[in-house]
Amino acid sequence: PLFSRRADDICGRPTRNMLCVPLATTSSVLGTLQAINKVGPYHLRDVTVCASLANIVALAIENHQLRDEMERIPPTVEASRASNSHFLRVLSHEMRTPLSVLHLGLRVLQGHVDGSDVARETLSSMWLHANRLKRLIADLFILNDADRLSGRLLRRPTPVRDLLSALEACYVGVHDGPPLPLAITLDAACADITLHVDREKINHCLSHLIDNAYKFSGGRGPIEVEMVLLPNRHDVRCNIRDRGVGIDPLYLDRIFDLFFQVDSSVTREFAGMGIGLYICRRLLEAHEGRLWCESQPGDGSCFSFTLPVTEELSRSEISAEEGRA
Repeated sequence: PLFSRRADDICGRPTRNMLCVPLATTSSVLGTLQAINKVGPYHLRDVTVCASLANIVALAIENHQLRDEMERIPPTVEASRASNSHFLRVLSHEMRTPLSVLHLGLRVLQGHVDGSDVARETLSSMWLHANRLKRLIADLFILNDADRLSGRLLRRPTPVRDLLSALEACYVGVHDGPPLPLAITLDAACADITLHVDREKINHCLSHLIDNAYKFSGGRGPIEVEMVLLPNRHDVRCNIRDRGVGIDPLYLDRIFDLFFQVDSSVTREFAGMGIGLYICRRLLEAHEGRLWCESQPGDGSCFSFTLPVTEELSRSEISAEEGRA
């Protein structure tokens, strides 16, 4: 008797049956998820599936609300910054431990999976999202140390070839969408160049830029990566091009700001927290490089960055870098 027929009247389809589960977070119930008009009876597995979907939806809504709250915090609030920084570092460390166990378990399972397509697809999806969580934790570390990155780099002689090889290996099988070819070009003058960089941090930056290109490509490929030695022979330049939706020139100066997103609406098409490009910019600036973008709506985007070609670090300088790291 208490059931409202208002939604039925709007859509023109009467509700015959319904499975309803709460969109619950740790602190509140945000709403409900409803599965309506199933042919045949509901079963326990229907409840399990709907409850799992509801958990994902509730988490997504809560994350969006938290991000909006962070954007509204006035810049004058500095009193708790030190404690927040410490909390983020402890939290990131604590998250790494269970994630390492999950990674190990998934790798073992992938080596023993049977011929079931469902099992393979499930493990592949779990591996994908575990990698995303791993990168998010790394983002927290970098974000927490954004003002001190220069003193926390572990620089090592790193051939440009190795960076591109790692990028190619990372790109294979890490996306849940349609595969897009990755076209990598290495300029002959750049082939034997060795950079003195924090390889893990630069790989993290490349991963963000490639994922960004993939996400906004709209399924149109290939994604092109080009590494060249500039005429001054003091800098290496990397260009990452996609053929996707492009960016309005009005926003090109703001896309590297923390938490900035061109489309910040609740229903925006492309997910994200607005921290990836900010992290890339801070990492490259810590390496005495720079990052910028050239784009037009509908014509794709080209993200470019430079890294200086420096003389080989002495053993004492390498020891000093290790000590700071």
